[in-house]
Amino acid sequence: MLCQQLLWGGLRLAAEWQALPASARMDWWSEWEVEPSEAEWQREYRRLQAALRLMPDDPALQAELGDLYTWRLGMEGLSNDQTFEAMDAGAQAYMASLSQRPTWVGDWDDLALILYNQRLYADADYQLALRQMARLGSRRGDMMDLLAELSASSWQALDTETRTMVVGATDVLRTFDVREGLTVADISR
Repeated sequence: MLCQQLLWGGLRLAAEWQALPASARMDWWSEWEVEPSEAEWQREYRRLQAALRLMPDDPALQAELGDLYTWRLGMEGLSNDQTFEAMDAGAQAYMASLSQRPTWVGDWDDLALILYNQRLYADADYQLALRQMARLGSRRGDMMDLLAELSASSWQALDTETRTMVVGATDVLRTFDVREGLTVADISR
């Protein structure tokens, strides 16, 4: 048992050691509003892949991979194939992370954004992400604003359960009023 724990701890340490430069680089890109080059993105991708080879089921590493793909989506000059690959791979990474830690608030909004950008409004994972944002994100005003915007933009495709949770958690009705001049009767359709 002790040997098993030591092995796991060693793998965990090695995986974190591999992932740390990629995580720090993404933080730097964000802090300085830098768009990574293809070569920079590929380098950080290789680092995260090396970490995931050591700890393939680690939810934090899966979320980091999703974040890296989100960065890729913001890069200039991607082909349509590269864009769709980044959206699919990012969504898969976030879903892998969230399957292990479903109360991790920050990844639900990332998943919702990727699926929203794919226009998968009726997708069960998109609607689950919106419901989880409504349920778990009440202490984050930025998440509630994002939830209202995403929901207002995809309202017609949302199921009743998702609509009910969004209305209860956000000011989506005001978002409709401001954006489209709709009334509450219009929204309920």
